[in-house]
Amino acid sequence: TPAMENAMKALQAQKLVLLCIQNQATQSNEAAMVGVNEVRTDPQLGPITETVLLDPADPAEGKFLSQLQIDPKVTMAQTVFMVPPGSVAGKFMGGTTKTMLLSKLQTACGPGGVCGPDCGPNCKVFQTAAASQPQPQKKGIFAKIKSAFGK
Repeated sequence: TPAMENAMKALQAQKLVLLCIQNQATQSNEAAMVGVNEVRTDPQLGPITETVLLDPADPAEGKFLSQLQIDPKVTMAQTVFMVPPGSVAGKFMGGTTKTMLLSKLQTACGPGGVCGPDCGPNCKVFQTAAASQPQPQKKGIFAKIKSAFGK
């Protein structure tokens, strides 16, 4: 299908794919695009991310929707996050945020994830995405004492 072809081209180029399944009849289109747009405008993730639009009412896309196990009669916008070599990292119904999308990326690309043998902590895609997430702050009195003394 046209959307499948665009997604596969991006995946072969080792890019992340945000497959946006929506049309005029689906609800929450704008909310679904919030996280997609946050990822696209991120200076680190934007260049390695491709957005592919898919109209669920297009009969030519039926095969791809079937493979993704998505009903073509969907009434709510959906976003499918795909990672190389062609795995689905996550599916989202309705609104998305960058944090939601990145949490699925970490799960998919982490050790033992579905990305394949080249993915994991050393994977370029994973490193780029992880670098864009805020680092957790140390908590507790011992952490504060250690940081005060440079340890």
